[in-house]
Amino acid sequence: MLDELNFLWSRYSTEPYSEIQGTKLRFASRRFQARYFVNPPVQPTGEVRMLSNIEIHYGWQCQVNADWVRELDFNLKPLSLRQLQLEALRETLCGADFPYLWWFYKSRNPKIRTVYEDSLGVSFIKLDGVWQVVYSCKKLGSLVGAQGSTNYESIPANAYFVVVENESVAHCQ
Repeated sequence: MLDELNFLWSRYSTEPYSEIQGTKLRFASRRFQARYFVNPPVQPTGEVRMLSNIEIHYGWQCQVNADWVRELDFNLKPLSLRQLQLEALRETLCGADFPYLWWFYKSRNPKIRTVYEDSLGVSFIKLDGVWQVVYSCKKLGSLVGAQGSTNYESIPANAYFVVVENESVAHCQ
C-alpha cells in the first residue's frame, strides 16, 4: 500500500500543482478507523484519557470531496485513515481537484485547550463547555491541506484543528 500511495502522490504532486512539487506524502494513520473522523461522534465514547494542552486552530471540510466521501459505506467496508487516503489519491487521478478532505487554517491567536482521547481514538476538547471533536493533522496526514500559507503541505508538525462551517468562519476565529 505504501508504494501505491507514494506512486499516486508523485503523480498528483506534479503540474499544475507546482507549489507542492517535491514534497513528501504525509501518511495518514493506519491504526484509526476513518468513519470516526468523517462522521465523528458528538461526545467521547468509552474511557477518556487526558493527553496534553495544545494550540487549537480552525479548519473546514473540503466541499469538493464531500460528495464522494459521503457515498462510502463505512459499515460495509471499514477503512483506516490510510486506506481513505489511498481512495482520496485515486479520486484525484480520476478528476477530483484535491486529495484533501479538510482544510487547515493556522489561527493568529490560537486557544490553548486540553485534548482528550476516547476509546475509539477520536480526540476531543471542551470548547465553551461543549465537547468538540479536534482533528490531529499528524493522524490525518495528507488528508488535510493548508490554506493561507505558501502551499497546501505547509502544516505545523503536531497541529490540531476544530472543524467550523466554512472558510470565512475559520478566518474570523
